[in-house]
Amino acid sequence: MENYNIEDVVMIYGHKAIIESIQNVENVKSEIQPNKIYVGKYVNKKGYSDGTYRKKKIYTPQNDELVILCSYNSIKPYNEEESACTMIQKMFRGYQGRKSFHSFVCCTVWRKFDHIHEYITLNNHDEIYKPLIKTIKRDIKKGIIQFPSKCFSSNSNQFSRVSTTSYESSNYNENVPRLKDKIDRTFATEMFHFFLTSKEIILPYNLVHKVLIKTKKMLEENIKSSVINLDMSKKSKDTKLIILGDVHGQLHDVLWLFNRFGIPSSTNIYIFNGDIADRGENATEIFILLFIFKLSCNDSVIINRGNPECSYMNEVYGFYNEVLSKYDNTIFDLFQNIFELLGLAVNVQNQIFVVHGGLSRYQDITLKEIDELDRKKQEILHPEQYEDIVIFDLLWSDPQKKEGIGGNARGNNCITFGPDVTEMFLKNNNLDILIRSHQVPKTLKGIESHHEGKCITLFSASNYCNKIKNLGAAIIFNQDLTFEVQEYMSPSLEVIRETFEENQKLREKVLHCSKIVELEKNEQKNNNKLSTEGLMNDIINCLSTIICNEKNSLWNNLYKQDKDKKGVVHINIWKEEFRKVEQGEKGTHGYICVGN
Repeated sequence: MENYNIEDVVMIYGHKAIIESIQNVENVKSEIQPNKIYVGKYVNKKGYSDGTYRKKKIYTPQNDELVILCSYNSIKPYNEEESACTMIQKMFRGYQGRKSFHSFVCCTVWRKFDHIHEYITLNNHDEIYKPLIKTIKRDIKKGIIQFPSKCFSSNSNQFSRVSTTSYESSNYNENVPRLKDKIDRTFATEMFHFFLTSKEIILPYNLVHKVLIKTKKMLEENIKSSVINLDMSKKSKDTKLIILGDVHGQLHDVLWLFNRFGIPSSTNIYIFNGDIADRGENATEIFILLFIFKLSCNDSVIINRGNPECSYMNEVYGFYNEVLSKYDNTIFDLFQNIFELLGLAVNVQNQIFVVHGGLSRYQDITLKEIDELDRKKQEILHPEQYEDIVIFDLLWSDPQKKEGIGGNARGNNCITFGPDVTEMFLKNNNLDILIRSHQVPKTLKGIESHHEGKCITLFSASNYCNKIKNLGAAIIFNQDLTFEVQEYMSPSLEVIRETFEENQKLREKVLHCSKIVELEKNEQKNNNKLSTEGLMNDIINCLSTIICNEKNSLWNNLYKQDKDKKGVVHINIWKEEFRKVEQGEKGTHGYICVGN
């Protein structure tokens, strides 16, 4: 054991230091010399410390001294080479830590601005959109506005080009599987392989139209209530249930999951918990693929309705434009007809409640009451009636740490629900757990636990919007409801296709599995290397919009604070005035907590 004395040159945390003092202090956390504190003065490092240990002054440093108070365990004999290596490692870890923190902050702020956009969207719907559409429809009826009727969609309330594509068109991509009268498992498997292997994946109009018509008819005949009951005890012992959260039009996630966990079947059941539409580029293809599997085997796929599965949200967040870029308003209207037929929740064996958003502000509501809701409504964004409010809450609410019901940054009508609300709902309905989706977990993982594990957030769009770098997740239940959570980072469509082609040549399944793990690790590494430039650009654009909208109030308030009239104020004054402006706008953006 080394003995250190005053004026010895030593190394503390990689830095060269001189021992200035050795003090006896009780309860020092050290296996060796537990009652001694060493005061080391850094040789080549400037700064200031007050020489206090646990609120007790044990050393008074000179003005230009930077001292460190440490136990025996933190001291080593000075070695120039080891010191250099330690400092290099320390600087690299510091860089990695700062980079990781910067990325985390950017992602957090980006998600909050995303909520701001939702707030504005909901606000504009009531204040601008509805009155404008009402005026347009009135003028159409009076003949003030005249145009071919096919240019206006009654469901989307949008003008568009008229499709010249016939339902009977035979302009098939030669690689697209041929649609027959009956959609069976063979056709569904062929369609899955088509998406896996083809670069041109836009499907022919007549195929999409027929699939949507068949799906609409099937849902009308089979889904009679708002809650779908799934009893796993009646399934075979080898049956799996795979629950997924938001996928947001990210086809690569869906293909990767099907490739990894198996395609849907009667013994490999998938629940998609809403938010398939919007933001991503391939929601159309995802829906059609899921509908085809469902048509081939009704029990293989269950789709809950999410908050974007309505016409107005589709127009704002991209699904409408996606459909119009590929097809026409007829197809879009068919999608809307299907959305209103989707169930609101799934009750898995009277133990697991799966819903997109969360629970209702009406805390004594029962499963039976939810089941009896009239879900067949195009959009409910400003609910007033009891039934509409419940549906809105199921699609839009989020969990909170505090008890009770709280406000929600997503909009004036949106709520958050506390642990007591979750506890009451589960207890009153003899359920064990709530699984919901609707938001990226704050940890940037694919799954997050709330309310002592009784409420779970599940999100399945990995690297959301190709910016957030979050993991996606799936919960896989066995027939006896034992389960495992699988997190992943899906590769791009191009990489998935290359891998699939390689795996066709592989004979051993072990090689295939190891390849999957390798690809996910590589994708995570690649995403970690990506800069946050895209996120920062989005944040700056959103912040600029808010500042421009509130520039008069901001200018007046900041001018008053500029006592010396130099045109400059302290950053803390800027933060406070920005916060005041936000609160003046009914809290529209106040939850951003600028500067926290």
